[in-house]
Amino acid sequence: MRSPDNSFLSDTLARSPRRKTLKEQWWHIMDNWKVGIIPLPLFVLAGVLIALDCLSGKLASDIVVMVATLAFFGFACGEFGKRLPVVGRLGAAAICATFIPSALVYYGLLPDIVVTSTTQFHDRFAWEGHEFRRGRPVPREYCGDRYRIDDWRERGLREPPEGQHWADIDGNYVLIAAATGIITSLILNNAFH
Repeated sequence: MRSPDNSFLSDTLARSPRRKTLKEQWWHIMDNWKVGIIPLPLFVLAGVLIALDCLSGKLASDIVVMVATLAFFGFACGEFGKRLPVVGRLGAAAICATFIPSALVYYGLLPDIVVTSTTQFHDRFAWEGHEFRRGRPVPREYCGDRYRIDDWRERGLREPPEGQHWADIDGNYVLIAAATGIITSLILNNAFH
């Protein structure tokens, strides 16, 4: 009796590509499947975590959560625009990432908790587009008594000149001219300017 010829089997194994390990498959997905610049598994994870926070009614407005939330919705809208026929190659991704979130808020299609948290984040960190600089005006709301500091000595601040007052705006001390609302001096994060 003749022994079986194994040459066919060895040729087949030599020609077939090596099967990728689970780790190699994972990194292939992380490197090649993306929504915007976010790898697909992380994008899905972010979406699940945002959805869970929305369902619990406690979507934090701190910087970590808001960066993830804004990136998630921005890249989702951008990816939608990128995949539109014809205009997808003409900048529709940027247009969609810019205007679709506004439309979603306008038509009430986003959960209220997302809108509220994003607004709180913007108000706290963007400060309505104003910068803390000497000679720049502050919005009128910061000139009122709500932000006024009467215990300036206890906080280690110098006495405000006549017609000016200190205001505590998000932990920053701003010296404001009462008549004009112009910043005359400020202390940002305990640094005098």
